[in-house]
Amino acid sequence: MRFDSVRKKQYLECLALGGNRTDACRAANVNRRTVYDHENVKGASYSPEFEEDVENAMREFKDSLRREIHRRGVTGVEEPVFYQGDEIAQVTKYSDRMLELLAKSHIPELRDRSTVDSNVKSDVTVSLSDLSELDGSEREVLRDMLERRREALDN
Repeated sequence: MRFDSVRKKQYLECLALGGNRTDACRAANVNRRTVYDHENVKGASYSPEFEEDVENAMREFKDSLRREIHRRGVTGVEEPVFYQGDEIAQVTKYSDRMLELLAKSHIPELRDRSTVDSNVKSDVTVSLSDLSELDGSEREVLRDMLERRREALDN
């Protein structure tokens, strides 16, 4: 099946609603590989316009997530209260977790912090056959990395 404008529209609409490429492919009845070829620079059918449309659809999806996080954390969700099988009232419930996510997205100092020690010492074995597959610029990058590593170890 061709990935025509109708299928692209279906794909993008589904992606904007659910944020899942596999589900969007199913909805548009198109192969995932076909979409990849249109979206990815290295794809055979690459389209910068389609790539931008996909980015916009994902932005829409992320915005809908932000709205839902805000609704649950700040506005609250109305839930019925029952007594002896009858609904007698409505109560507004709030999600502390959604409020936490919202706060962390806007207040950097609330975000979880983790660090990675990049000074871990380890032995790496590289065979000469591995190095022979590198092109000139890759060998130059490797040479620079090894030189910096040697200088760091000497200090």
